[in-house]
Amino acid sequence: MMRFHRRCGDRVTLLHDNKTAVRNFVEFNHGLILSAEPLQDDIIFEVTIDRKVNVWNGSLEIGVTTLDPEYIELPATVTKLRNTAWVLSGSSVLKDGTTLINSYGPELDTLREGDCLGVMRTSKAELLFFINGRCLGVAATDLPATVFAVIDLYGQCVQVTIKYNTSTIMTSLDQTETSPNNDVASSVMDSELLDGRDAEPCEDYVQADEVGACALVEIDRLYFHPRCGALVIMSDNYRSAERAQPLDDFNNAVVMTHRPLKDNELFEIRIDSLVLKWSGSLEMGVTTHDPATLSFPPTMTNLDSGTIMMSGCKVFVNGHGTSLEYGNFNLDDLSEILRQSVITESAHIIEDKSTK
Repeated sequence: MMRFHRRCGDRVTLLHDNKTAVRNFVEFNHGLILSAEPLQDDIIFEVTIDRKVNVWNGSLEIGVTTLDPEYIELPATVTKLRNTAWVLSGSSVLKDGTTLINSYGPELDTLREGDCLGVMRTSKAELLFFINGRCLGVAATDLPATVFAVIDLYGQCVQVTIKYNTSTIMTSLDQTETSPNNDVASSVMDSELLDGRDAEPCEDYVQADEVGACALVEIDRLYFHPRCGALVIMSDNYRSAERAQPLDDFNNAVVMTHRPLKDNELFEIRIDSLVLKWSGSLEMGVTTHDPATLSFPPTMTNLDSGTIMMSGCKVFVNGHGTSLEYGNFNLDDLSEILRQSVITESAHIIEDKSTK
């Protein structure tokens, strides 16, 4: 099974059995990660962009290198690799920092959360790059027999996960028109490449017998949406959320469910950790805003439309407090490990269920 190598950039944390990589976004570089093993011919090494932030310029870069991650000294950025490395940066293909092909494909900085980016060495010793499963054409030829995938969590891109679908694919470029110098023809539009995005992988499946046959049935469990507040760190397959630097900043940590709640469905989380430095605590509620397009506010009580929140012991509608004291408790008084339908500084989804 494909994994990232344990040796990685100084700002990178590996999660989920080294299949997810997260860069601390207080800095825009030192985010290099490499494959744990050399690439197999005709097998795509593909990652999904889990999270981007709007703090920096630039974004994800990907390529291959002959250098073994066990022994190399990792530079601050992938474009500083000078010993046999081919890298797709922006829209150009570079070798050892020198441009081979300009305008090779869509600008990588425009990729969004949920988009997939892949690299492959073919049995013909060709280098291919992929966006959302679409081949961009031959980027280089005569590659060495042994190369490792290398990815730079640079700039805005702070988290990726190795995609589960890593089976052998066709290496023919019959479906991709290329010009004589191997540039992708202008008829292949950026929108075509980006609109072909695959659904996000889901591990929540169970085996079920139906009419004597074995079938896969998806469990539509709730988890946090990948898009969230600027200071949120996700883990445990988006079932845990933590506010980064909790003693330095008290807000910018809004998280939402990955899909709308169903009728009579209870969304429940566990409070894992609290800090005593600040006043106030978690706030909970519902909103009609889509997390995929929402410009996340510092707190949800800042929204003036489509939002009902409980803060303390009062209910706020579209940012305006009401006179209603809801329940016989105050959210500010809740302690760690209590089960509540809330989102807080550090929280973990424990279950979701329907009530009758």
